Amino acid sequence: MAKTVSLQSRLTVPVIVLSVLGAIAFAILSVRERNRVYTLTLATGSASGQYYAFGQAFAKVVANHEPNIEIKVLETDGSQQNMRRVGDQLVDLAIVQSDTRAALDARAIALLFPEIFHVMAVKDGDVNSIADLRGRRIAVMPEGSGSYALFWPLINHYGLGATDFEAVPLPPDEAMAALRSRQVDALFRVIALGNDNIANALRSDDIKLLPIDQVEALQLTLPFVEATTIPKGAYDGGLPMPAEDLPVVAVNALLVANENLDPKLVSTLTRVLFDFRTELVNEYAGAAI
Repeated sequence: MAKTVSLQSRLTVPVIVLSVLGAIAFAILSVRERNRVYTLTLATGSASGQYYAFGQAFAKVVANHEPNIEIKVLETDGSQQNMRRVGDQLVDLAIVQSDTRAALDARAIALLFPEIFHVMAVKDGDVNSIADLRGRRIAVMPEGSGSYALFWPLINHYGLGATDFEAVPLPPDEAMAALRSRQVDALFRVIALGNDNIANALRSDDIKLLPIDQVEALQLTLPFVEATTIPKGAYDGGLPMPAEDLPVVAVNALLVANENLDPKLVSTLTRVLFDFRTELVNEYAGAAI
């Protein structure tokens, strides 16, 4: 009996020691996990663009509520480059237009906001529709951007090919400056309502917005576009600008992630995006649209 008790004692002590060590190790790992800071990269767009502004606002709101998640906002050429970077695992997150061809390693997290097709033209140029752009100089966004990719099927639908006008790829600010100085006759850009540069141009210069109709026909080649309107007074209620509801089309901005990103992080980011939408809107008004 004494030998049995002694044997049990010898076995019990190591078990207790191992259990204590295991508990200590688990506690250390738990503390490390709670204190761990995850640094994520978010591909957006040009520093003067909407994606970049939204990314900065999102990063700030996430930091306010999830201090263990740091989002570094990267300036890029736009949707197509962003999707490639996600697919190549060069970034964790990206904002892209909903028409962007998806990379195999990308997964959509959330719809962010609609992006409106804006076609602007000088009022004294006798341009009242997209078809009237034949023979004109048109400022478009840089190659690789979502706007650039969408411009060509839109213009082709109205019977215009690359040799029927001069496309002038420019960054957003330079494109607007070219339109306001009459270096180009028109400008095409896909962006959410409320852009300050567009509003200022419509208020101060002889520049107008063109309608985009034939939505059902457009959807035959651009199935991802949706019919919408730029409401009367959206850019200025006093003028108003536009003077009446203007029919146009839109796509959506999407937040996508590399499929290898930890699902718990994806869940946390999604929760912050929707639970703190009001705070996000306070940081960037475009998030409300």
